[in-house]
Amino acid sequence: MGKRALIGVAIAAGAFGFALHAYSESDIKLFVNGKSTETSVELINDTSYIPLRAVSEMLGAQVSWDDGTRSISITGPFPTDEKEEYSDGNIKFYHVKTKQTELGWEITADIANADGHAYKAINFTAVFTDDKHAILGRASGTVYHLDSGQTKNVQFVTSDDVSGYSSIQFQKDFSY
Repeated sequence: MGKRALIGVAIAAGAFGFALHAYSESDIKLFVNGKSTETSVELINDTSYIPLRAVSEMLGAQVSWDDGTRSISITGPFPTDEKEEYSDGNIKFYHVKTKQTELGWEITADIANADGHAYKAINFTAVFTDDKHAILGRASGTVYHLDSGQTKNVQFVTSDDVSGYSSIQFQKDFSY
């Protein structure tokens, strides 16, 4: 075998060995909601990859593929509330969304003034309850200068563990 061919084979073998190592299954363990799983985790270029379907189903979600639109849909009982409207008098909370983050729970909502008054400040508290109406936690926020007919987006965070909540109620205090 010629010198060039031998060098080519050596380079190809090295590249193949590197590729196998880069795409090999790692010793990384996957935990979902604190429970160990048997799902394989692949490490590729220092990034962890896990099977979407396996993890989604472990979280209670359903995964479906639509060949016509070439899209994946994930639907499930995630701890998120996207109720369209909560009311406290003439102050309405629309598009309320909650999600768990590293800091706790993040809540975003549109707050609308359906009242005839302009408010200098509205302090509000979101109260999270479970299906037995026990309070799991609270999150507070303030919106300033909310004129009659105006809508603003608000975002706030609570460190209370509100996982398992089934409803949110808003309370408000305001000044004209």
